[in-house]
Amino acid sequence: MNSMDPKALSGFWRGYLKVLEAEGIPERQRPYYFRWVEGLLGGAVGQRLSREQVEEYFHRLSQDEAIEGWQAAQAIEATRLALCHAGRAQWGEWAREIEWGAWKERMRALEAQHPTRMRSAVRNPEWDRARERWKHAHPDEARGLAWVESAMRNRLRNADYALRTEQGDVAWALRYTRFAYRVLGGPEAVKQEESVGQYLHFLAVVRDVSPGTQKQALNALVFLFRRCFGREGVDFGEFCRARVRQRVPVVLSEGELGRILENLPEPWRGAAELMYGSGLRVSECMRLRIKDLDFERGQIVLRETKGDRERVVPLPNRLDGKLRGLVEEARRVHAGDVARGTGRVTLPRALERKYRGAARSFGWFWLFPAGKLVRDEQGEWRRHHLHEGSLQKLFKRAVGLAGIEKRATSHSLRHSFATHLLERGTDIRTVQELLGHADVSTTMIYLHVVRKAGAGVRSPLD
Repeated sequence: MNSMDPKALSGFWRGYLKVLEAEGIPERQRPYYFRWVEGLLGGAVGQRLSREQVEEYFHRLSQDEAIEGWQAAQAIEATRLALCHAGRAQWGEWAREIEWGAWKERMRALEAQHPTRMRSAVRNPEWDRARERWKHAHPDEARGLAWVESAMRNRLRNADYALRTEQGDVAWALRYTRFAYRVLGGPEAVKQEESVGQYLHFLAVVRDVSPGTQKQALNALVFLFRRCFGREGVDFGEFCRARVRQRVPVVLSEGELGRILENLPEPWRGAAELMYGSGLRVSECMRLRIKDLDFERGQIVLRETKGDRERVVPLPNRLDGKLRGLVEEARRVHAGDVARGTGRVTLPRALERKYRGAARSFGWFWLFPAGKLVRDEQGEWRRHHLHEGSLQKLFKRAVGLAGIEKRATSHSLRHSFATHLLERGTDIRTVQELLGHADVSTTMIYLHVVRKAGAGVRSPLD
């Protein structure tokens, strides 16, 4: 209000001022109380107002980063006094039903000594300085990064590591090299073993990475020192290990799966159904070839898998017709490529030299062929499969359209496959084989989901 003079106020605001005086609100705070109520009413005291509008107003306040917790609590109290006291005749009937105390608690900020704030507030000043140094590149950094990338890539390919392993290890070697140049002083720090210990400590303490992430970095740097620097007996010294966290995988119910699949277009829907029906990874699904499908025996043979371990999984009977349709669509694309003289696909390892005509045969063609041809390193036109990232993006979009708030990804289809099998009584060893896990302890994580889901245990509240 522009004026707090009672004579200049309208009837409602004059009554509201009397309420504030009766409640003992200090005079210097009253203008702010008026301002909060004006923000809700918009200056029109006689307008129609509902409980939903009031709670939406509180929700907007809670989302406003410029408003502190005590200010939002003050706004709620100001609104309560306006609706339940000054405007009791107009809004009091439903205003008393609002959980005013609960809304105030929702706005309450954590105390400075609260463990959640303490953990992020208490930091080592040295690491804060390291963060600042990270922003400034060393003059010789580009040359060092180029050498490390070339050395790592050549050694990894000579050792016949998988492409995904190569990509991950090279990325970690480059991150470490950048850290050594910017934080630890320069090129001489890159080959010092204690520098690796400092970097691994940095990952655990400052970056707060998971144990698996820190282990990936450690393995990549062991390879860097042994194969590229020629250090066999490496000792990185003492460093903080990342805290072990047991994560429960995100599992979708049958109803949620149905709503997600409805929002996926073909052929992505068929791919998602196959991932859930057979427990496939997204890369395994996209790399399926025509010869991998055995309709007579009702099974799929997976060959290009993680760890290069072949396995056999069931082919869902429900997808028999759809998969046959996909095979015919792939046959049409393949025939067009052959007619143009471009019907070649990539083959694993040296199979193209061993089987001369295999790259053009339909059996080696993709079940999910890409829409475009691309040139390979030799300049020859080839047909690749659909990109894994496309399915992941479309699946994320479908989750949103289905109104599901879980942090579900396309990999949740595989989690759901394993969990639903265990819920139906399938033994853990069979599930392990179907998933292709080398160690049964990896499969055991799904037992936690099954046990949490109930397994005959009823909540005392029920």
